[in-house]
Amino acid sequence: MGNSSSAASLPYTIEPTPLHKLSNQWQLHEGRRKSDSSPVSVFKLSKSSLLSTTGLPQVPHGENLLHAALHHFRKSKTLVHPQILRVEATLDTDDPDGTKSAAAGGGAASTGGMATGAGDLIIVTEPVMPLLAYLEDGGPGGAAGATAPQQLSQDGLAWGLHNLIHALSFLHNNAKLSHGNLCLGSVYVTPGGDFKLGNFSLLSGIPLQQHFRDCDADVCPHDYRSPERLKRDYDAVADCAPHVLDSYGLGILIEEMFRMPLAGGRVPNKLTKAIARLKTPNVKMRPRVLPLLRCPIFDVALVKFMETMDGLAAKPVEEKISFFQGVPDLLQRGVVDVRTAGRYKLLPELVRSVETICAGGPQALAQDVNRREIMVVIPPLFLIVEYLTSSDEQGNIEFFQSQVIPLLITLFTINDRGVRGALLARLPSLTPHIPVATLNAQIFEPMCSGFSDTSAPLRELTLKSTLALVPHLNSTSLEKMTRYLIRLQGDNEASIRTNTIIFVGKVVGVLGDNQRQRLILPAFTRAMKDEFTPCRLAALKAVLQCKDYFDPRNLAKDVLPLVCPHLMDNVGEVRVEAMRVVEDFVLVLKEECERMSAEEGGSMAHLETTTTDNTSTPIAPAPSSGGWAMSGLGSWAMGGIMSTTKADADSGPTTTSTSAADTMPETTTTAIPTQPQAADNDGWSDDDHDDDNDNFGNNSTPVPPPSWMENPEAKKNTLTNKVPGFSSPSSTEDDFFSSFDKPAVTATAKIGGVGKTSSSGAKGRLVVPTPAAGSASSSASKKTLAERRAEFEKRKALRQQQLQAQKEGKAK
Repeated sequence: MGNSSSAASLPYTIEPTPLHKLSNQWQLHEGRRKSDSSPVSVFKLSKSSLLSTTGLPQVPHGENLLHAALHHFRKSKTLVHPQILRVEATLDTDDPDGTKSAAAGGGAASTGGMATGAGDLIIVTEPVMPLLAYLEDGGPGGAAGATAPQQLSQDGLAWGLHNLIHALSFLHNNAKLSHGNLCLGSVYVTPGGDFKLGNFSLLSGIPLQQHFRDCDADVCPHDYRSPERLKRDYDAVADCAPHVLDSYGLGILIEEMFRMPLAGGRVPNKLTKAIARLKTPNVKMRPRVLPLLRCPIFDVALVKFMETMDGLAAKPVEEKISFFQGVPDLLQRGVVDVRTAGRYKLLPELVRSVETICAGGPQALAQDVNRREIMVVIPPLFLIVEYLTSSDEQGNIEFFQSQVIPLLITLFTINDRGVRGALLARLPSLTPHIPVATLNAQIFEPMCSGFSDTSAPLRELTLKSTLALVPHLNSTSLEKMTRYLIRLQGDNEASIRTNTIIFVGKVVGVLGDNQRQRLILPAFTRAMKDEFTPCRLAALKAVLQCKDYFDPRNLAKDVLPLVCPHLMDNVGEVRVEAMRVVEDFVLVLKEECERMSAEEGGSMAHLETTTTDNTSTPIAPAPSSGGWAMSGLGSWAMGGIMSTTKADADSGPTTTSTSAADTMPETTTTAIPTQPQAADNDGWSDDDHDDDNDNFGNNSTPVPPPSWMENPEAKKNTLTNKVPGFSSPSSTEDDFFSSFDKPAVTATAKIGGVGKTSSSGAKGRLVVPTPAAGSASSSASKKTLAERRAEFEKRKALRQQQLQAQKEGKAK
């Protein structure tokens, strides 16, 4: 469209597709400032769409429309007021340097060369949308793509009307001008909800200029023209004040605005009488617009809030603090729309207040009044931030990152516990929307000072808030956090120690392998020894939560020994949790054992069968705790029994049965006395005796005696041959190692699995016939353990004397 090279010279980028097509051939485009990408609105008009290069109209009354557009192009740059649309730049591509415009002066007849040409008129303004689109879409939120248009607030429309009245009052009373074209197409709405007056195509003083008389019928909508304008009786207003034309147009505008469906569909009763006075046909009776502000419709909280916001920068600090204290309630009750006024008007004021205070350095922050101002700024700030981060509206996240994150970074540099606590309480909801690099370097770094703060509540709040940051921290930050966690486990506050172990259980999956192995086991060990019951309970729950990070060997060697003592904890809840942990870990270990067995090529049942069948080479048992003396005493007990058994074998074979279930004992038998059995359990039995008992149940294969019991003499010779200088012991030595009272043992020992079973059918029990009364075996069995040990020591001394005598004889 037009001279694109000239348009490119503007410091703005302009979207080629228009957002809205306005009246009188103007188009509204979206644009951005090249320096900082801030949004702007761009109004463009192609001259060729109204008038050809030969001067022929392209549309009805095209020449008048072009004259009106040029008039607006010149006048919009000269009017500056808060409620008038702010113009940032203008460009006529046919006259880039403005020389023709300066020579043309004003009026339709003197437009000169500007009246023809193929160029464009470009006006860059603050970002706005047409009032008609605002009323149809339900505000900026609806225009941004909401699923359904939202009902407009009557208070919001009252505030917009408030803006228009102030803008018209400025034109009438200060500039002494009449707008002349007041209609829906001349009003625009900012993202903050402010109404701005624009479209100065018919702007004129009183008496009305020729430009107004020529273009009035072609530019202004019919319904907005007062009766005298419809009659073209422009002299009727020649001696009137400038407001008479605009008062009538304002009355029509109010009616049309409130009758829109999203605006309520009807005019409020409070405005009915005022509208009737504004629309009076009598020019002399039309009131000024400024007294309309006394209408009760403007006496609402939103209008008062907006009025205060406009003059907030000039108010004393105490008044600003009082104002900010009431803002959160207005936001929560919906009086102030967070989408519009909260985001675009309130947030910049909050940012400005914080930046102004922080610019003063530590001295400004040390003043109590400045500290209180920052404290009251934070609650409304985070209410707005919550909307920005939770809403799906386009551009909210970008706005948050560009406007809010720099403010958060500034707030984290403030060394004040109240400010830091307020930030930490709301930080978790903001974390996903903060860039990772910014989070690690500019937020987490100053935040770590809270871990070592002297205030226990701040340390605990820092710990809880860090949990949401962990997934976004880099390795350096995680390493730093790990060191602080180790320090917090020794905190004086029991609640902090408890929360630390809970924290460890939740973040263990994010840590690296080295950090995990260095942290979790020492942390659990320390927490399980804590005297604070919730801390121990939290440690048990956390260790169960982290079981996947321990291999089975660590579970068996390191973790279970920590947990098992708590099975006997003084607190029932701890015992229950410890039992749950142990049961869970035992299942894990059982599965691991089965897996290992499967890898070895057989199950545990197969290993047991192999051990039972392999009787020729018994498995050596673990060493007994009794030492060599206790083993010798066991040899004495088994020696007498086995020697008697051997004598029975020499006298004749015994009868064996084919089935243990079909045999009956030949004689009444008694079991081995319980005292030797107890001694056997305490380590006083012979190891080979235990191996034989393991095979008592095997009836298919006769149980051979151990090799060392078959031929004692052969064994002695073998030992003598193997050890140089070892002489054969005497018969006295043989008696010593066999039995204390060997000749007296005459009972015949039978093995239940080999011979006939007892009447009870028990298998594998070693039984002997009941000895005769007064026999030596009976008297020996009645000796106490102390007596047998004393006799053993006596024989041991005798043995040592004999050996010593043999050595002396050899020496001679």
